[in-house]
Amino acid sequence: MGSIQHPRRRIQRRDPGDHFHRQRQQRLPRPAPECGFRKRHQRADHRSRGPEPGQRDSWLTSGASFSVGRAGCRLVRATRAHPRVVARVRREPSQTAPARFVSSREDMPTARSVSSREDMSKTQRELKALRQSQREEALRRQQAKDRRSLMIIAGSILAAGLLIAGVAIYLHNQETKGSANRLTFQAVTGVAGTQIPDEGPRNHIDPSITPTYKFYPPTSGQHYGTPDGPAPWQTTDQTLREGTFVHNMEHGGVVILYNCPSGAACDTLKSQLSNYVNNLAPVEPQFGEVKMLMTPYSKGMTKKVALVAWNWIEFLDGYDQAEITRFYEIHVDKGPEQIG
Repeated sequence: MGSIQHPRRRIQRRDPGDHFHRQRQQRLPRPAPECGFRKRHQRADHRSRGPEPGQRDSWLTSGASFSVGRAGCRLVRATRAHPRVVARVRREPSQTAPARFVSSREDMPTARSVSSREDMSKTQRELKALRQSQREEALRRQQAKDRRSLMIIAGSILAAGLLIAGVAIYLHNQETKGSANRLTFQAVTGVAGTQIPDEGPRNHIDPSITPTYKFYPPTSGQHYGTPDGPAPWQTTDQTLREGTFVHNMEHGGVVILYNCPSGAACDTLKSQLSNYVNNLAPVEPQFGEVKMLMTPYSKGMTKKVALVAWNWIEFLDGYDQAEITRFYEIHVDKGPEQIG
């Protein structure tokens, strides 16, 4: 290899094979107008190398395989004679090129390879069908489970609805039965019981304080505020404090106090009074309620039963339905506060 040095240029090196390489390129057949060549590897001085020895006549045509894609010109694998050369083929819009052209004998499919592919395709189809059947079976099981859950939920809702409807019907029947037996309210004039002087301001006191009264059982005076008073109307099974039922009388209610020793006679008296309050006492017309309650009480009780309203009291020896009704119809809604 020789070199020539120019005074104003770089050193130019010449390869003994360059002249021969240029001559061979001139004699090689040129590709079609739609195809081109690209050399992957070039020398440092950007001059392409020549073909390998012994392959100068077939470095483009021997063993080359290529394919044409839909996008037009596409890269294919290097030729067998010269691995550094890659052919590019451009497909015209009017042409319909096959998917792949094989010119090498080694690339031709054999009967064994075709059989293997067919067996593989058959196995893949069977596996796909098996997976599809498994998915369908899982879907059927899930749908059946969802249907069972829906039926259970619907049955539970239906049972709960029937139970609620039954309870409502029972309560309605009891209320209708009680209303049918309840006495009719009649406005009565006159005097019932004994009047007791008012005991001063109607203040609400703390539940921790026990109020004192001038007269027992009390008919007026200080009392407890909410929530310790007043008690719900028609209360019959609780022992109420004085400050609580006095608040009920302030709202125009009537309280039945009873004092009796334990025994059959006392049980009968309590049963009669409770039945009257819950089922027989007339509904007052102003608020549409039975503004009456009962509680055991002993202080100042000279008889077994005492009927108490605001500033009024009447003692009874026992259960007297007519007198209890008369006292109630005269004194109900006559308290200082007209509240239902």
